[in-house]
Amino acid sequence: MKAVYSDKHSAHDPQFYLVRGQIRKTTEQPERAVRLLKGLHDGKHEIVAPTEFGQGPRARVHSPEYLRFLETAWDEWVKLPDYGTEMIPNIHPNRVPGSYPSHIVGKLGWHTVDTSAPIGPGTWAGACVATDIATTAAQMVLDGEDAVYALCRPPGHHAYRDLAGGFCFMN
Repeated sequence: MKAVYSDKHSAHDPQFYLVRGQIRKTTEQPERAVRLLKGLHDGKHEIVAPTEFGQGPRARVHSPEYLRFLETAWDEWVKLPDYGTEMIPNIHPNRVPGSYPSHIVGKLGWHTVDTSAPIGPGTWAGACVATDIATTAAQMVLDGEDAVYALCRPPGHHAYRDLAGGFCFMN
């Protein structure tokens, strides 16, 4: 079986995870993908690099505001005085039509469902390569491969059209 993989996922390296009121290191770490890759190598699977699809596939799934937020969030965050090393929401504004926040703290709360998807300096790059990996694997199956494994992180199965959560940013 072929597997699609890129080490660019490691740009996303979250540390924060809140479990029953305790701060812990998240299990969604670059090392997780490295362990899975070792298993693929041990099993003699062919590793294929992803195709870069650009914004097209992401824009068909996610809202323009959400994609713009993910792409620019870190740059806005580091302009704050005393900014933290990761973006973790502490407020979640009411999602009333016409009330989209202008401040990065409000946007962060608007676009997250929980605290398990912290954003860091490499989150956008990692999430983009993850969508390219998944899209490449899907295209390979459409092109005739029986099965293809998409080894991507951060994962995307808990992401919404305009919300991150559960370790996930984009589908």
